[in-house]
Order: sequence, then C-alpha cells, then structure tokens
Amino acid sequence: MKITVRENKDAKPFEIEFSIPPTVEGKVKRYGEALVNGYTDKAIVVSIQAFLRGKITSGVNKTADLQKLADTWKPGLKSQKKPSKEKVQKMLSRLDPETRKALLAEYGANKTARA
Repeated sequence: MKITVRENKDAKPFEIEFSIPPTVEGKVKRYGEALVNGYTDKAIVVSIQAFLRGKITSGVNKTADLQKLADTWKPGLKSQKKPSKEKVQKMLSRLDPETRKALLAEYGANKTARA
C-alpha cells in the first residue's frame, strides 16, 4: 500500500510503500492483540460518534433515544432511509405555525404536484 506523508498540508509529500497484513490474524501476529484491539476500539468509537452525530442533526435529542440507536447499531451498516414524505412531514412539524402556513401556501398545499 502506498502511504503519503508530509510535514504539513503545504509541504512536499513523501510516498512510501507499507505492507499491512490483510487479515486480523496477520495484524495480531505483526502488531500484537492489545494494539489491534485498541485501534479497533478507537475506530468503532469514531464510527458510532459519526452515526449518532447524524441522528442528532436530524432531530434526535434525547439520551435514551440515542442509547436505543447505539444498542442496535452495527459498524458499516446503513440504516434504512425514511421515505421522502416522512422526512418532509418531520421538517414541517419543527416549523412555527406561521412559517409552516406560509411555506405550504408558497408551495401550493392541496394542489397537484408541480412539474
């Protein structure tokens, strides 16, 4: 594998070849179980933080709800997307009544879909 390294983003890059064993067993043999396990833990933490950050951004704001999501989360698996109608309904429900009414009027609520 080629790895590029530089002192800072503006510095000249250096490219080296570095071999990382392709299997967990190979990594454990080369680096030791404690190190491989430690790096795996760190990667999982970063991944679940990103997942939960996305949920917070989309409106989940209770620790208990985040905990439920974390309890069923699997690394690398994307959750099933909500249908567009459900997303729009959720966004509209967060608006104050005046803004929602104006927005619906602007986009022709109760009219046929625009082309």
